Amino acid sequence: MNSVEEALPLTERDPAIVMGQQDALSTLCRLITAELYVLRGRMLSKGLLAVGVAAIIVFVILLGVVTWSLMNRPMSDFVPPFRPRPWLCL
Repeated sequence: MNSVEEALPLTERDPAIVMGQQDALSTLCRLITAELYVLRGRMLSKGLLAVGVAAIIVFVILLGVVTWSLMNRPMSDFVPPFRPRPWLCL
C-alpha cells in the first residue's frame, strides 16, 4: 500500500442539500429548517395547525363581538354613579 492516500473522486451533490456557512447561527437555522421539513409531512402537525388556526379565528371573532357590544352601550354605563358628598355642600 502506498503511503500517499488517493483522494476520493468528487461526486455531484443532490440539489436538495444546502451547504451553508458553518457558523453557529447558520447551523441552527438549517437544523430548524430540517425539523420543520420533517414535521410538515406528519399528520399530528397538520392537526395541531388546524387547531391553532381555529383558535386564532375564534379569538378574533370573540374580540370583535366584545368590542361591538361595548361600542353599542350607552355612555351612561361608563360614567360612575353620582353620589353627593355632604362635606362639599356648604
